[in-house]
Amino acid sequence: MSFLAVSQDTLKVYHTDTTTLRKDSVSYEPLRIININPYFTLHADSVLQYNFEINKPMSGYYWFLKNAPVGFKLDKATGMLYFKADKSFFKSGKLKYDTEYRVALGVQSLQNPMDKVDTFCTILFYNTEIFASKIKPTIGNT
Repeated sequence: MSFLAVSQDTLKVYHTDTTTLRKDSVSYEPLRIININPYFTLHADSVLQYNFEINKPMSGYYWFLKNAPVGFKLDKATGMLYFKADKSFFKSGKLKYDTEYRVALGVQSLQNPMDKVDTFCTILFYNTEIFASKIKPTIGNT
């Protein structure tokens, strides 16, 4: 007499999808600044106006600056960067010529805080004036 042992698997596997997928998430495009200029060179006594743009409608997004040098302004609604390079900033020592300044900026959705972009651009100021020497030549007695 021969017995054939048949074992049955007692582990039951349930295949259920626990993720829900929204209709619009399939074609979701991440937020990007489409016209970023990473480097600006600016003469003293000049004005910089640069309008940053994103790949989505501007309404519902908020622009901001982080640790920007003195005098920089960014329109929160439109993304317009504005700076007027007054010589008073350089004479007072708040800004320096031939020094690269990193300007951190970002844009964020007002409805979804995870929908944001942070980036930076670099600005260099130069001057074409000739500065007179402060050292006066003298003849020493020997």
